[in-house]
Amino acid sequence: MTRYQPIGGPFFGLASVILVGFVLASCALPRAETPAQRLFALQADYVTVLTVAAEYESLPRCSAAPPPCSTGAIVEKIRGADDIAFAAISVAKKALGEGDAVERSLAAASAAVAALSALIPGG
Repeated sequence: MTRYQPIGGPFFGLASVILVGFVLASCALPRAETPAQRLFALQADYVTVLTVAAEYESLPRCSAAPPPCSTGAIVEKIRGADDIAFAAISVAKKALGEGDAVERSLAAASAAVAALSALIPGG
């Protein structure tokens, strides 16, 4: 998994809305049960959150443009939370097959992705 790069374009907002719709629709799919399945689902959630984060970061800064815009302080918080989520997912990958350690690392990674998502305005 690689770090996100800010991207944008006229259709990117629509693409992220569709992507979030797919994620919400996945709630009707069978639940991930094994640690590997839960890790895969968590990685998919992480990619979705990063897509929205990249869209937010690509907006012009509020000091130079009217809304919709992004603030440097929030972008820095998002980057810090991304570092934590990325590290937590990496730990969870390494913990696969290690019993209780994988359960704890999956819980920590899930909390880190949720914290990252919560930082994104309108995300």
